[in-house]
Amino acid sequence: MVAHGHDNTLPISLDLMLQHCRAVVRGAQRPLIVGDLPFGSYESSPAQAVESAVRIIKEGGVDAVKLEGGCGGSAGFAGGRLLRCVPAPVAATATAALQIPTIGIGAGPFCSGQVLVYHDLLGMFQSKNHSKVTPKFCKQFANIGAVINEALTEYRQEVEARSFPGPTYTPYKIPSADVEVFANALQTTGLNKAADAAINATGNEKKLVVLHRRAEEINKSSNGNLSAEVAA
Repeated sequence: MVAHGHDNTLPISLDLMLQHCRAVVRGAQRPLIVGDLPFGSYESSPAQAVESAVRIIKEGGVDAVKLEGGCGGSAGFAGGRLLRCVPAPVAATATAALQIPTIGIGAGPFCSGQVLVYHDLLGMFQSKNHSKVTPKFCKQFANIGAVINEALTEYRQEVEARSFPGPTYTPYKIPSADVEVFANALQTTGLNKAADAAINATGNEKKLVVLHRRAEEINKSSNGNLSAEVAA
């Protein structure tokens, strides 16, 4: 939801969830991976729910399935129960009564485990719109978004000032003699600006002066040939 800029989970499709599940499965080998059946992929009938669950396990590669609702409350998954936005005493009671693990999100500290959206707990999003929809139960453990913004701003400034990439980050070299041959070939074909750009990139002003003189000689020679042809 947050990665795609939505205010809630309702627009998320099963096909989109399959893409995310496959990506997580490829990168996380050890943990138990639970895939969400998005809103609209299981409510019509038991047959639809089974078909969607089979797809997300078979195509997504997940270990368990959770049913994603359109509002707060609890949603179950194979092997456990998610308790979302419920009072702590209720969550504690459910945890004590059930023979399966409970995972809390906004349900107090008495569940078997906890889950948060990592974009929220890391403070990755800085927009005003995101702050409006951040749940009240979400604690921000870091301010990664500010660090990202600072880094991107610095990158933009250095690019605009042409200080990045400098010599340190331009490791692929060409001998100056080859640059001169290259520039001369460009001049011969009339690409004088391109030839200047090649020499400028080497920082060799003396070679640039020589290159301009050679360009003038080529132009004079070309004009002379043209005059001779006209006279003939």
